[in-house]
Amino acid sequence: SRNMSNIPSKNTKPEETVRKYLFAEGFRYRKNVSKLPGKPDIVLILVVFYALFHGHIHGGLLGVAFGLMEDLMTGRFIGLNAICKGLTGFIVGLMSERLYKNNFSIPVITVFVATFLHGIIYVCCGAVIGLNLEGIRLMMVSIADAVYNIVFSPFFYAAFYHFYTLNKEE
Repeated sequence: SRNMSNIPSKNTKPEETVRKYLFAEGFRYRKNVSKLPGKPDIVLILVVFYALFHGHIHGGLLGVAFGLMEDLMTGRFIGLNAICKGLTGFIVGLMSERLYKNNFSIPVITVFVATFLHGIIYVCCGAVIGLNLEGIRLMMVSIADAVYNIVFSPFFYAAFYHFYTLNKEE
C-alpha cells in the first residue's frame, strides 16, 4: 500500500544511532555488502541477552515488542517476527536458569543456537500462515546469520553484563 511504501526499511533512526555509536567506538565496517549471505540480527542478540538475565516471561515479551517494531518498520508479514522473536526469547529464558552467565562463551554460544532456533520457528510459522518459504535455503542463510551474530554478540554482551551487574548491585 501507499502508506507502507513510505516507511523506510533502510537507514532508519535506530540503525543510524547504532552506526554512530559503533563508529565512535572505533569499529569500521561496510554496509550492504551484497556478496555475503545473511545479515546480523542485532535485535535477536538483544532479546537473547535480555532473556538470559531476566527470564522467560520478560524475554518473550521483549521479543514480541522488538519483533513487532521490526515488522512495522519493514512492512512485511506483520506479526511474523513478533511471534518468532517472542518464542525465541521465551525458550532462551526457560534455559537461562541452567546456564552460567558469568562465563563469556556461554551467552555467545546461546546466541548461535538461538539464531538457528529463530530460523526454524520462522520457517514453521511461515508454513502455518501459507508462505512458500524454502526451508533449506533459509536454514543456509541462518548459518551465515549465526556467524554474524556470534561476531557481534561479545561486544553487546560485555555492555549488557556490565549494566546488569551495575543495576543488580544497587
